[in-house]
Amino acid sequence: MFSHNLEFVSSNAVQIDFLIVHNSQISILEVKHYYGDFEIYDNYIKSSSYKRYTSPFVQLYKAKNTLQSILQEINLNLPINHYLVFSNPTFTLRNHIPNRSQVLLRSEFYKFPKLFQSQQIDKDKQILQQIIAKQQIFSHRFKPVERVAFNK
Repeated sequence: MFSHNLEFVSSNAVQIDFLIVHNSQISILEVKHYYGDFEIYDNYIKSSSYKRYTSPFVQLYKAKNTLQSILQEINLNLPINHYLVFSNPTFTLRNHIPNRSQVLLRSEFYKFPKLFQSQQIDKDKQILQQIIAKQQIFSHRFKPVERVAFNK
């Protein structure tokens, strides 16, 4: 069972790209659509044009911590796995990947069915519904980006 684009507010506002409940465990997927060459470190990620961005691991850890708090609130003690997923086939990491077991590249998507098998769908669905009930939508607070037409 899964849900996507979940929003929670704990100590921070957190958005979870995908939350999967399978066999009484939870997996969080933080999906990035970066393209081109990058180097990734614990605290930042750097593009081939030397632009630095906050590491997606930081966002992933915030999501995990928030989810742990939610599970405590609803009296569930379940293991939480978390993965950073790079979905773009043109994305390349040029250095050693930290936390390698938590990173899935596009070429590894074939692993998904084995990672997320479930033999207890009804129970997993009930757990997912309990988590979704704790959702607090915050994205409506942000102004949408105005699209400007490009004319030649």
